[in-house]
This record gives sequence, C-alpha cells and structure tokens, in this order.
Amino acid sequence: MCIRLAKLARCSALLAVLALSGCSTIQFAYNHADWMLLEKADHYLDLDDAQRARADELIGARMQAHRRNELPLYVATLSEIRVMLADNLTAAELDVIKERLRTLYRRGMGDTVPTVVALLGDLDDAQIDHLERRFEQRNREFAEDFLQRSLPVRLERRVERSIRMMEFFVGDLRPEQKELVRRHRNAMPLTAEGWLAYHQARQQALLGLLRRRASSHALERHLIAWWVELADQPAALAQQIKDNDRAWSEMVIALDATVDADQRRQLLDTLDRFIEAFAELAAEST
Repeated sequence: MCIRLAKLARCSALLAVLALSGCSTIQFAYNHADWMLLEKADHYLDLDDAQRARADELIGARMQAHRRNELPLYVATLSEIRVMLADNLTAAELDVIKERLRTLYRRGMGDTVPTVVALLGDLDDAQIDHLERRFEQRNREFAEDFLQRSLPVRLERRVERSIRMMEFFVGDLRPEQKELVRRHRNAMPLTAEGWLAYHQARQQALLGLLRRRASSHALERHLIAWWVELADQPAALAQQIKDNDRAWSEMVIALDATVDADQRRQLLDTLDRFIEAFAELAAEST
C-alpha cells in the first residue's frame, strides 16, 4: 500500500517463477490472489473479525470483477504486444506498448480504489496508528533496499535488477547485451530518494484524512491522485521520471536490436503462456 517501486524486483522474480512453471501455476496464483490480498489488508490495517469478514467480501467481489472485465483486456493487450515483439521493435511500437500497459494499470488501480476506501473508512484510532507504523516499517525496508549503500553499489544493484528483468523475458543475456544494459542504466539518474519522499508525503496526507474522518469521496480523490495519477510530484522527481522513461525506451530499442532467434522465441513463448493462462481464467467467469 505504500511504495510500489520497491516491489519491482520481487514482482519480476515472481513473474519468472510463474512463467517458467506454466499456465497452471499462473492460474493457481491468480485464483488465490484474494487470500493474499486479504492477508495484506490485515497486515496493514489490523482488522477485527467483522472487518476481516467484510474485507473478504469486498476483495472477492473486486477479484470477480477483475476476472470478468479486465482479464479479457489483458489477453487482447498482450496479444497486440506479441505481434509488435515478433520482429524488430520500433520506437513507435514501444510507445504504443507503454501506453497500453499504462492504460491497464490506470484502469485496474482506479477500479480497486473504492474497495480500499471501503476498508479505510471503518478504521478506529488504534488501527490508524497501526497503519502509520506499517508505513514506517515499509519505508525503512525501502531505504535499506535502495538507499543504504554506497553509490557504486546502488548503481550495480540497479543494473543487476534490470538484467534479471530482461532475462525473464528473453533468457540469458550475452556479455555484450549485459554491458549495453549497464551502460544505459548507469547514465540514468537514481530516483529512490525522490520516490521515498513523495510516498512519505502522500502517506502522511492519507493518515491526516483518516484521523479527520474525511469523507469517502475525499479518500478516493486522494488515492486516485496518489496511486493512479501520481499527482503532485516534486518538479525534480517528475523530470527524473520523464528522463528515465525516455532513456529506458532507448535502452529497450537498442537491446531488442541485439536479440537473437532463441531469445526472440523465448520472449514470445513467455507472452504466450500468460495469454493462454489469462484467457482460461477469463473464461471461468462466463
């Protein structure tokens, strides 16, 4: 609920396990996502029995809507992306891919916010204090992962995360491909400090709204601005994000030009596994 950036490496590792394990594992994970989300909500909010039962109901309804309304969009989007990745990727195609993925994210997160607001609106003072402590714990973990290292170590760890993510899609990178990733990534600014400060400010604003017993509408506006629109970022952070986005695109285009036939095949096979799994999951809602 607090810092998404710190989850990128973990998400890449999870995706790799799911993809390599095949469709059945992807489906198993999705079918148990409601339980994982309920446990996460309890971790942050310290729900009582009645609240936990209500959360179970709300999360179940959200997952049913996601399966029915959004998984078909995943299938269509990934199928479109697969066509663009079947041969040499162009800058225009990459722009389309990025916009399609942003659209999926904005819709998914936007449709999830009302469920989160329903959970937050029923918290007592002790639970709000518990949420604050969880925020502080997560911020410390983020700082330990991304900030409490020397600059060379932070840069190298960022390169390693990027290489792992690329290898999830295309398999082992050749030495010259790893060097390409290293060269591009080391030229990009580090943004962890800015992200942490941004999220801490939004966390404190949310806690203030909860303690003032703000309306559901006010809570929803705040979460949409924070999680969906990433609004009110400091100018320096916003510029760094824009610069990194452009540099990432340049790196992906350059790396794609070096992909061999085996790597291209693994990329397409990985996409096919997700397309097939999401299509089967979506069909279960009919």
